[in-house]
Amino acid sequence: MIKRTHKQITATACASLCLLATHTEAAVLFTDDFSSTTSGSGFSNNWTKGTISGGSIAVNNDTSFRQLSSPINTTTMDFWLIADVTLGTNASKWGAISIYAGSNEDFALGADGASNKWEFDTDGMSDQTSSITCFTGTEARLVLHITGTSVDMWVDPSDTSSVAALGVADKAWSGTDITPNSADWSQIRIGTNDTISVSQLTAATTLAEAVPEPSSTALIGLGGIALILRRRK
Repeated sequence: MIKRTHKQITATACASLCLLATHTEAAVLFTDDFSSTTSGSGFSNNWTKGTISGGSIAVNNDTSFRQLSSPINTTTMDFWLIADVTLGTNASKWGAISIYAGSNEDFALGADGASNKWEFDTDGMSDQTSSITCFTGTEARLVLHITGTSVDMWVDPSDTSSVAALGVADKAWSGTDITPNSADWSQIRIGTNDTISVSQLTAATTLAEAVPEPSSTALIGLGGIALILRRRK
């Protein structure tokens, strides 16, 4: 039997509490896998427009809004967003996922039709454009990190297991508070004057929480592979 001193027990208890506190601070702010018209969490209503089918939402020449259950203020937290987005092939159009403070568009992630490149912008900055083409008709995973005074964007990173694994951002910006309207973010918009589809959308206070869970289909597939390998042994 292992005997522990009072100091050892106290140290162990403190370590456990620290881990618990760290875990508590990490939180998913909102998420949607578009498995149904009512799927997702962190929202107070359903998407106002668009067609949800087969695990994605498609919006054509329109805008679709969804209210958040709780307001978000990135000046007091890290904000991570991961979205799987497909734009059409018309490079003169625009398409974006936008975050609103009331009726004001505070932040947009997508493309404005002028550059045919993935970009982001707010009321307080000019368009921050990457070198990666966006109007290709193929899906891209966008990873966004906001700390209140800086923004980093990655497009199709090969590894999202950690911040270090993401590597150098495809576009980075730093400056004044990126919520210039001085109001908490309250709703999300998916919009375009062409076509846009989103198959996964998650925001969280850590990268680990923002990385989407494997779909049920993928899990079933992995289970089948494991069963086959087990039978072969």
